[in-house]
Amino acid sequence: MPSAAECYRFHLEVTGRWSDSPDATRHHDPEAAASDHVLNIIRDIARDHSLPDVVSVEKRVNARLGLPAAVPDASVTVSWASVRLWATPDDLASALHSLRRTHEYNLKEEQHRRELDLSRSLRDALREDPSLALAHLVLRHPQDLSTESISQLGTLVAEVSAYDPANSWVATAKVLQNLIKDMPTDTKSHLINQLASLAAQFGHKAVADQLCRHAEPKKAADEEPS
Repeated sequence: MPSAAECYRFHLEVTGRWSDSPDATRHHDPEAAASDHVLNIIRDIARDHSLPDVVSVEKRVNARLGLPAAVPDASVTVSWASVRLWATPDDLASALHSLRRTHEYNLKEEQHRRELDLSRSLRDALREDPSLALAHLVLRHPQDLSTESISQLGTLVAEVSAYDPANSWVATAKVLQNLIKDMPTDTKSHLINQLASLAAQFGHKAVADQLCRHAEPKKAADEEPS
């Protein structure tokens, strides 16, 4: 009989009793009809189980066949049947090994999915707040924290941003920072005021006000006392 794994099969021995009705619709081979009915029941149950479940399969089959049942489309009744199921030692050992491999594979697949989900979550978090890269490095690998590793975070953030054009503001901000880094104070203030003007034109007055506040203290700090 088949099992859940088609390459591994149950062995069986069946005993039972059947009867037929001697009328005009009498089956030509009532024994064959009764045997086929019993084997179909065993087959339907066995194909949903693996070889290590042989005891459970045997009990389920015998529970089904323990009461009289009429054979469909035949004048035959199976009074009762009893089944003994077993598997060869080699098949049973091989089936157990196969089940173990399948279980290990599923565990690895689940671990891989979790790691992938974690990587995606980290990527999305870095897009929102690049400083999380440093926090992640400190928490996961504190022993590896060094000046070189910290200097590589800028490259990491730039690469993350490159894969998400919608959040390319991280790379843009880096470009702007490099642009104004060595500018004179009054030039920086002028540039910030220009950005504030653009923000106001596009309806972001709060942002414009904030930019102006950034520009004013710097401008005042560089003024020479009269």
